[in-house]
Amino acid sequence: MKHIAWIICVISVALWSSTSAATQPKPPAVLVKITKGAFEQGILPVEFYKNRTVKKHNGTLAFEGGCPQLRDIFEHGDYSVEYTYIGDLPVNRKIQVVEKQLLNGRQYVVVDRRLGCKTYLLNGRPYLLKTLLINFNESQTTDLQGTIDFWQIKDNALIHVKKIKLVGNQSAAAVRFSPGGANLLFKDFQGQFWSVALPQ
Repeated sequence: MKHIAWIICVISVALWSSTSAATQPKPPAVLVKITKGAFEQGILPVEFYKNRTVKKHNGTLAFEGGCPQLRDIFEHGDYSVEYTYIGDLPVNRKIQVVEKQLLNGRQYVVVDRRLGCKTYLLNGRPYLLKTLLINFNESQTTDLQGTIDFWQIKDNALIHVKKIKLVGNQSAAAVRFSPGGANLLFKDFQGQFWSVALPQ
């Protein structure tokens, strides 16, 4: 009887393990798992240029070129929307990035003053490699779908060129680029490291 009970126990564990593995979401094929060492050999994203002429007055950020002002919203004794100037893109200092802090996460406003004034709303902090902007979804809603968005900086606009869906609410705790500039490298909040090919 003990032998039969042991066999039943082994079968139960095996069935549980296979069921558990089957229910684990798999990363999309575009994601390649890498080592911590490979990640640490990557190149840090370019730092934004701080334009000292951009200042905040009485909760309002104003930009040149006829761009709309960005005003904080203060309700019930706290901010429901708060704007913070992050910096200009080194590739062109007429493209400026502003953090938009919300109650359920952050968005980023990209203000493009090269030809008139255009604004773009990104769901996460942009990272720059040459003329490519990349952002992860940093929303904090309960139904968050992790994504990576890719934007190409053209002569007269930012063009959205690709979106990649990640696993559940997967996002980036740290970002780098491969030494050759062909891949985006990131560490997720579970401490795993990934690589994804950049759009050509």
